[in-house]
This record gives sequence, C-alpha cells and structure tokens, in this order.
Amino acid sequence: MPYISVIGLALATQFLLLSVTFPLSELWTAKPLLFSDGGYHWYQITVATNLARDGMVIGYDPFFAAGYPDGVNYNGSAKLPAAVTIVLQHWLSAEVVYKLYVFVSGLIAPVCVALTARWLNLSWRTAAVAVVFGLFLWWASVFRWYFSHGMVSFVTVAYLALPYSVYAIRWLRGESGWWGLVGLGATGGLGMFWHPLFPLIVTFATVGYLMVCWRQLALGRMVLLGTVVPALSLLLNLFWFVPQYLLITERFSKMGDKSPYQTIVDVNLIWQELLGTWSGHAHGSKVYTLLGFTVLWACFGARSRDGLVLSRAFSVGGLLLIVFAAVGSAIPGAGALEANRFAPVGYLLLCIPAAIGVSAMVAAARVAPWGAQRTLATGSLVVVLLGSAYAVNEILREVSYQDIGHYGKVPPQVNGVGEYSQWVLNWLKTETDD
Repeated sequence: MPYISVIGLALATQFLLLSVTFPLSELWTAKPLLFSDGGYHWYQITVATNLARDGMVIGYDPFFAAGYPDGVNYNGSAKLPAAVTIVLQHWLSAEVVYKLYVFVSGLIAPVCVALTARWLNLSWRTAAVAVVFGLFLWWASVFRWYFSHGMVSFVTVAYLALPYSVYAIRWLRGESGWWGLVGLGATGGLGMFWHPLFPLIVTFATVGYLMVCWRQLALGRMVLLGTVVPALSLLLNLFWFVPQYLLITERFSKMGDKSPYQTIVDVNLIWQELLGTWSGHAHGSKVYTLLGFTVLWACFGARSRDGLVLSRAFSVGGLLLIVFAAVGSAIPGAGALEANRFAPVGYLLLCIPAAIGVSAMVAAARVAPWGAQRTLATGSLVVVLLGSAYAVNEILREVSYQDIGHYGKVPPQVNGVGEYSQWVLNWLKTETDD
C-alpha cells in the first residue's frame, strides 16, 4: 500500500504540473504542437498516416523535404506515435494523437523511478525520495528543455531504461529463467522502436552493475544477456532499422561522420554541469550538485551491503554516461549519437543511489551516537533540504507563464501556428491557386 501511495502521489503531482504547462484544455483541440522539433515530428506523423491511407509504408512528399524518403521506417524518434496514429486515424487526428502521446509520456517518468526502486526492494521511503529526485530532474534540468522542444521520446526512454535495467540486473542475479531472457529481448525491442538510443542507455546502466558485481555473477548469464537480448531486440526492428541504416550510411558517405548538434568534446563540461553552470556549451543544473552530494553518502555510508552495491553500480553507470556525454563524440563513428544529450541521463541513474544516500543520512542522524558522524549526517540533511527547496522553487518558475528564466519553453507548450506563419498561410489562401 505505501508503494501505491508513492506512485499515486507522483502521478498526481506530475499530472497537475503538466496540466498547467500544456495546458490540459488544449489536449483535445485541433491546435497542433508546433514548437521546435515538435512541429517536424507532427509533420512526420502526418506523412506516415497519409502514406498508410494509400496502402504504402514508405513514400515521398513532393512538396516538403522533396527527395527524401519518409514514413514510419524513416522516422527516427516518432515511430511509436506515428504507428498509433495510423491505427487510430479514423477516430483521432494526428494533432490530437501526438499531443496525447506527449502528455502521457510526461506522466510515465515518475512511475518509472518508483518501479525501479520497487524492483530493487528498496523501502517505500527511499522510493519516495528517488521519485522526488526524478521529478526535480524532469522539470529543473536540460531534460525539460529536451521535452518541451520535441525530444519527447528520448526523455521517455531515458526514464524507461531505469526499470528495464533493473529487470536485466535481476536476470543476471538468477531471479528468472529463459522466459525472463525472452522478455528482456521483446521489451528491449519495443524500447528500440520507441527510440533507437534506448539500447545504448541500458548498456551503460548494465555495464555499471557488471563492473561492480562481475565476481558474483555467472559468466553464462552475462554472455546470454549480451548476445541473445540484443539479437532478439534487433530482429524485431529490422523492418525499420535496415532502411534507416542505409539512408544514414548514404548521408555519412557524403558529409562524413558528424552531426551539427550536441557533439562538443570538452572534458570541462563534467564539472561545469555538475556545479549547475548553464553557459556556453554547458547545460548544468543545481539538481546535479544535489545528486552528486547525496551519492557520496550512498557510496560510502549505505546501511546495508546490498544498498552499498546498488549505489556503487548505479553511480558507475551514471558516471560513465556523464563522461561519455562530455567526450564521447571524439570516438570515431560516435558523432551521430549526439553524445552531449546523455549527460542528464547519467544523472538520472544517480537518483537511485542519491535516495539511498538520503536514507543513510537519516539513519546516521537518528541512531549514531553524538559525535562527528551524527553531526555530519544532520548537517548533510540540512543541505539536502535547502537544495530540495531550491529545486522546488525552480519547478514553480518552470510552470510559470511569466517572462522569466525557464529551462524549457515558456508555457503554454501547445502554441499552435505562430503569427508570421499564419500570415504566410493566409497569403497562400488568397494569392495562389490549388
């Protein structure tokens, strides 16, 4: 029952905040979600739906992006809402389906963190702290920028990767058999369809656990996890992976292995973002500082051996992602992955050890004899409370419609057609023929 209460309260909080910023009144209207990448994804979904009506999966739009193939198979990160729109096209428009997808994707985040804590057998109090940290990251970090600018699927699979990684860890521990392995392959295939970078996030999280616990794990299970699951996941996605891979390969042969976005190589980004700097190429958050502080408590002061192992495993996985985000684009062939985008994902992995760290602080402040340890724990809790109060204030600013600093788009998120674009549409209606 306490876990259900944690999940229910997290959902209610996220629903309220999303309802304010979206806003909820626009969910079923014909006004499209056009801001930044959201407009392009809406276009991709519309093209895929129109092609499906003509009995085609792949085709060309002669009026926009002419010369490039389109359809579900060539949709990098909006394949799932495109597929859902094709199924529901007789009942709901592409505009409404995409808005519903974005809204529901936002609701998923806190549930993923709660499930992760539950499957790790953490107490409901520790789970509640982890959920709070997960909400802080969603609203008061570059995750919010990603989400409000159209990178919805990436943010969603980042949160989904948490419980999936625990599923993989439990299989490595011998807690399930062959059907568990098949389940990992099947759900991993869905995650890959949801967003092609899902497997990479899971890999970093799982490798962190392997680096800490490899002596206690069976070699056969490690080999099976690293071969059967990727093979099955890829097999389920060959229908879109092959054509998209061929298209990407063709583009790289012309312009080289590079992406115009999120490919900065700078090791200084690690500590700049850890300290909350948002300047230049650094997109940090004070939530990162709070997580880093509490993780130290978890890695050195967790009250149980299992808590210590989990803290170190998730911390290693998160640190690997943070380092990869700063310098990963220097690796040949990694330019297309846009490595910088993985920094907040690394901090997301730290939510679990951070929550364990807070539990360790509380335990030390309550039961340790008066002395250096109890004083340090009490002082650390004060720091966590102050940092959390700051994060709550950041969230209140984020949902505000005022013209003040925001991590993401200033609400409302559903903004429709802009003034200049509407002028162009009106001119086309009055000054051109069919």
